[in-house]
Amino acid sequence: MLSSSCIPSAIHAAQFSDWQLGAQIRPLSFWTQEQPATAPKLILLSLGDQPQQEGFRKALYALQAIFPSQAPFILDLGYLPQPQALSFLLEQPLVQNSCLLLVDPEEQAFPTLIKQLNGQRSSIIDQKLIYQEAQSNYLNELEIAGHLAFLGYQSHYCAKNSLIRLQEAGAWTQRLGLLQSQLSEIEPSFRESQLLLFRLNSLAQNGFLNPQAPEPNGWTNKEACQIMSYAGLSDQIQLVCLQNFRADYQAAPLAAKLLAQMCWYFCSAFKERLAEGVPPLQEMQRYALQLPQDNLPLSFYQSRRSGRWWFSLSQEEEAPRLLACSERDYLLACKGQISERIFWSAQQL
Repeated sequence: MLSSSCIPSAIHAAQFSDWQLGAQIRPLSFWTQEQPATAPKLILLSLGDQPQQEGFRKALYALQAIFPSQAPFILDLGYLPQPQALSFLLEQPLVQNSCLLLVDPEEQAFPTLIKQLNGQRSSIIDQKLIYQEAQSNYLNELEIAGHLAFLGYQSHYCAKNSLIRLQEAGAWTQRLGLLQSQLSEIEPSFRESQLLLFRLNSLAQNGFLNPQAPEPNGWTNKEACQIMSYAGLSDQIQLVCLQNFRADYQAAPLAAKLLAQMCWYFCSAFKERLAEGVPPLQEMQRYALQLPQDNLPLSFYQSRRSGRWWFSLSQEEEAPRLLACSERDYLLACKGQISERIFWSAQQL
């Protein structure tokens, strides 16, 4: 049960004007089994102690409003000091019918997230991929298969054997350098995912986020906000977990502001979701290609509504299985080249 003591006091500590997000976030004063009169679209929840995390909410609530003030689509469940209660929370209709933005600085959600990651198509942003090695790692608890995408790993932190094992098990992997050269390449993975785990120790040079071990290389702050924007646009993602960073925002106000801005970009993009899913074929433009060297029937489809791309490796024209891709995948195919994404998808068939 969530008591009123779990509700952030930051929402009561200041008078937010209509143009500030804090005026439009609805706190839950106590937990009930009843659905609120107006179902929220977004739910915010933090794991850990309340005093340390006040700075994050004050920074978030002061940002520009996203939704009209008469439609409070964001519900703040406050702080969950007992992480084992997260499993119960995720089973509640209130949460299942909304998108959950989970702030987990100390990795307390892992026992529950492992179950979620094993059961859903998921994207994991992490700099280190250590799998089936002597070093203990959360990856060893996962059922590695084609439903998992590991994004933004840094080669100098990843044992070659780990990468080979992950790829042989069917996981999709993309290096940090490749994604930073064209960040939009991360978007198709989000379109196929229901859960996003973003480990913030993969951000570069952020001593205020991870003072014990700041990184010389990694995602920039701007890229982190753009990634959250791509995640917010995904029709499929219903749980986002921001994990592995400094929790004491009172001692690190820049950390609070960065985290708040990342969440704001997610919420802002969430507002623009098209609920498009995979569009009907009559709403897309089809481009059929034949790559003779691979004897591979390849069709690309572009949504006339959103401009997003899908592809199919099936010869069926009436009911093909469509998979998310990028315009780059199409342009490479036009040159007779098979992109890594399409090659990986062909291996999964």
